[in-house]
Amino acid sequence: MGIIKVITHADAGNDYLINCCNYVTGGHTKYCGAVNVRSDDALNQFMAVRRYFGKVSGNQVVHFVVVLDTRFRNLDAAVKAGYRIADFFRNEYQLLFGVHEQTMENRRGKPRSYYHIHIVINPVSFVNGKIYSNDWTDVTQFIQHLQQATGDYQWKPAFGHGKSIEELLE
Repeated sequence: MGIIKVITHADAGNDYLINCCNYVTGGHTKYCGAVNVRSDDALNQFMAVRRYFGKVSGNQVVHFVVVLDTRFRNLDAAVKAGYRIADFFRNEYQLLFGVHEQTMENRRGKPRSYYHIHIVINPVSFVNGKIYSNDWTDVTQFIQHLQQATGDYQWKPAFGHGKSIEELLE
């Protein structure tokens, strides 16, 4: 079973956007991918679209953490899943994603790696300026896409920024 964590900071402003982009591209990231932006210039490209459509205030970023099922046992499989997952937003939104690896002990005390993907989305469509609302309907549609993109049909949604990956995996 995979876990989809939806993190929102509607009033966080540019600082949260900057922190998200830095976290996704940071040194602990095993792989950084991008859709409709260059990974090395995503922040500037996000802001250019926002300025073009006059939407520089409000929610600056949509942030998902997708914790992959244990079937994704290596980085290559996790990266391929990242691009399949990102396809959901490809036609309208810019996004940056980072694949992270986390090692935890399984129930028998043996180390087990889990891959998770941080997805940072510019909520302003580069096509028409429409804002991705990230409401329950949008999240449900995204979960349906996750099911098809990963072959995992048992996704557990989590909301907010309070729980760590370790707590969600328990």
